[in-house]
Amino acid sequence: MKLCTYSHEGATRVGVVTDDGVVDLAAAAPELPRELTALLAGGEAALHSAANATARAKSRLALDAVRLAPPLVFTKDQADSVLHVMDEALAEIGR
Repeated sequence: MKLCTYSHEGATRVGVVTDDGVVDLAAAAPELPRELTALLAGGEAALHSAANATARAKSRLALDAVRLAPPLVFTKDQADSVLHVMDEALAEIGR
């Protein structure tokens, strides 16, 4: 399953890229989180629901009708935390 974050008609959404286009998970599975990080945090159950919703989805957006965005978008605080952990890991490797 190819999860993505994309923009379409001014809205940024989470979807699944298929051979036939992009499935909008907000439309196909409204119970799922609307942000990719939260969807991933939902673990195997959320990913299973996303896969089932993709298989059942009746509509898809053409890939050329959407603008793919970075899959994971972090707030500044989240990015700072990630960088801090990476710095610590690199320092540990250097010892």
